[in-house]
Amino acid sequence: MSGPVGADEAGRSEPAPKRSKAASIWRRTRTGAALVGVLALSFWATAAIGSSWPVFAIGGLLAAATLFEVGRMGRLRGRGWTAPLAVGLVAAAAVWIVRDSLLGAERVQDSVLSVAAAVYVAAGLAAFAVGLATRAERPHLAAALALWIVPPLPLLAEVYGSFERAGHPALAGLGALILLSKIGDIAGYYAGNALGRHHPFKKLSPGKTTEGCLASFLVGAAAGPACTALGLFPPGLDTLSAILIGATVNLAAQSGDLLESWVKRRVQVKDSSTWLGASGGMLDVCDSLLVTVPVALVTWPLLIPA
Repeated sequence: MSGPVGADEAGRSEPAPKRSKAASIWRRTRTGAALVGVLALSFWATAAIGSSWPVFAIGGLLAAATLFEVGRMGRLRGRGWTAPLAVGLVAAAAVWIVRDSLLGAERVQDSVLSVAAAVYVAAGLAAFAVGLATRAERPHLAAALALWIVPPLPLLAEVYGSFERAGHPALAGLGALILLSKIGDIAGYYAGNALGRHHPFKKLSPGKTTEGCLASFLVGAAAGPACTALGLFPPGLDTLSAILIGATVNLAAQSGDLLESWVKRRVQVKDSSTWLGASGGMLDVCDSLLVTVPVALVTWPLLIPA
């Protein structure tokens, strides 16, 4: 009598066949499309309310989910950083809420950089202080994680608000930042799989290729003028400035991806979690925004006409 399918003559189970690269790409594409749908729904809610509050709330929830992942990620688990990271998020949120709701823009300096700096300082100091109080292991590292993860996603609301106060379509500016943060990643992923031969970061990110990085940069830079043509940037934005915006955001996005790869390698995990299937976890999806948001807050006021 023959043995079960998938077993050899000695009765030992054969390893399951590996899924093809095409199947893996298709799974990631489906996950990405689903995330775009969720993003579009959040944009619709923001437009319906006519306020930056939905952006702030969604960014805060994404940051909280990412912090939850990080606290349980590989060698980071059990370091006592959950409370410091959570308090860092609450402190950053409190600063933004006080500025936006209680004081009002007319009573404080209406500056994107001043608000962003206050949010970063609040997140870092609160995480460090609570880390000391709770005797968390290496509280200064908890503060560093808080500075990296906590402020950028809620501060998407400040990107929205800065466009709104300048009289530009606020949702368009927010969409441009997210598009520029991700389109290079998508181009690099597909180009790297199709054409990639050289691996410049073998120890840090073995899957990343020179061809993919170059494709990501070229597409990201070209996406700047495309955003202007689509009406996502003000019509007065010149082509050179649009290219600089696209290139700067792309370099920041690639840096964010490499930074996340470095952290994951240090804590010995491949993906931050399995929440999103083939795309990994929240940190894997949001890694580029953790760098592109602060870069945009610094550079866009210099490049986009008021």
